[in-house]
Amino acid sequence: MRSHKATTPSKRHLKSIKMGFLSPGKTEKALILPKVSKQGRSNSGRITSRFRGGRGKLLCRNIDFWFAKRGTLATRGAVVELEYDPARTAYLAVILFLDGKLSTERRYMIPTDNLQVGDVVEIGDSASLKPGNILPLWKISPGSEICCIELMPGRGAQLVRAAGTKAQLLLVDEKHAAIRLPSQEVRLVPKECYAVIGCINTPSHNKTTKGKAGRNRWLGRRPRVRGSAMNPTDHPHGGGEGRCPVGRKVPSTPWGKSAFGGRTRKTSRPASKLILKPRYR
Repeated sequence: MRSHKATTPSKRHLKSIKMGFLSPGKTEKALILPKVSKQGRSNSGRITSRFRGGRGKLLCRNIDFWFAKRGTLATRGAVVELEYDPARTAYLAVILFLDGKLSTERRYMIPTDNLQVGDVVEIGDSASLKPGNILPLWKISPGSEICCIELMPGRGAQLVRAAGTKAQLLLVDEKHAAIRLPSQEVRLVPKECYAVIGCINTPSHNKTTKGKAGRNRWLGRRPRVRGSAMNPTDHPHGGGEGRCPVGRKVPSTPWGKSAFGGRTRKTSRPASKLILKPRYR
C-alpha cells in the first residue's frame, strides 16, 4: 500500500496500490478493442441503472477468458509484461505462447498473485499443479484455491475475476465439482470446466481509499441521492417541509417495493438446482 503526504485535501486520506512494477510501455495494439461508454442507459437513451455514467475514456483490452490454448497436451506461455487495465481492479499479464500451432502469439490474461515477468504458465489437461496454471477442475486437487472459473465448458471464465478474490474447490464427483465462492455460496459446476490455480493479484485492493469524490466520477459512479431529499414525484420518501420521516411502515424503493432486501432470485431457474448453499443467511 502507498500512503501520500497531505499536500492537498484529496491526498490526506488517499491510499493506493504501488504500481511501479508494471510495464510503462504501450499496450498491445492487436489486443485493444474500442469501447463507447453507455453506462446506465439503454439503447433508447433512458436511464436503466441509476447513479451510473460519465466515466473517463478507456481502451478495452481483449482478455482471453476462453483459454483458447486448452487441450490434452499442455501449452506453455511466458509472462512478457505486466500491464495496468483501467477497466478492472486487477492488472493484466501479456502471455507469449512458446509452443503449439499458434506459437509466438500474444494474449492478455489475468495473472495470479506473485506471478512475475519471466514465469512460465501452462494450459491444458496435463499441466502441472502450480499457481498460475490453467486446468480442468477434475485435474485439480480438492482444497486448492482457484480463480477465473467457467460455469459451462467452453463458455469462458465468469466467476472470481476481481482483484484479490479466490474460491475453493471442495470436492469432485462423477459429473460435477463443488466450489465455495467468495460470497460463501457453495455450488456445483461441471467438472470439465477450466479454472486457474491460485488467487487473483492485488489482494490488498480492498484496503484502498479514493480520497475524493472525483475518483468515483472517473470510474463512472455518480452521486447517490437519498430518497428523502427528492420530490414526492421522484421517490416515495420525498416531499414534506424540511426533514420528515419516511411516512410508511417500511422504507421503500423508488418503485414502491420494500427496501428491506427481499429475495429476488427465481427458484424455477434450472441453475438453482446446482446451488448447494445460497449466499444469503
